[in-house]
Amino acid sequence: MARTFLIVSVVLFSTRFSSVKSDAHFIDGICKHTPNYKKCVSIIHSDPRRSATDVSGLAIIVVDALKTKSQAVMKLLRFKRSKLPALKLAYDSCISYYDAIINADIVEAREALEKGDPKFAQNGMNDAANEASFCETEFKGKSPITYYNQDVHATAAIASSIVQLLL
Repeated sequence: MARTFLIVSVVLFSTRFSSVKSDAHFIDGICKHTPNYKKCVSIIHSDPRRSATDVSGLAIIVVDALKTKSQAVMKLLRFKRSKLPALKLAYDSCISYYDAIINADIVEAREALEKGDPKFAQNGMNDAANEASFCETEFKGKSPITYYNQDVHATAAIASSIVQLLL
């Protein structure tokens, strides 16, 4: 009886280990097709949905990460706008760009992925990347949020690259 339990435990453990290994291999292969391999792997590995999904699901994971990052940038923009009145116009423009990212581009991408229409998802992610770049230019080379705009741009580009694999 104890021997049978031991054999079953070893089989279950090795099956689970090989599943984790293949998940990592799958994610590794997908992320190699993106412009930022390390960021891609980091985003996907931080989400528990990664182990039971396909390419479309990985794209959704990155789109959801983009939403979280964009919402954080929006809060930062609103806070900084009230603290730095000299940059109010730039912050107002960026708030408009991030509003489009959150309420249009991400929504479009997520819905398109759920409906199996990756082209619209890619359009949304490309738009999000562009809007983060447009925000950056509003500060005329003196942006206090460069890191955040670059992070949003890079995350959107990763999502777009993953979606490209579905086309």
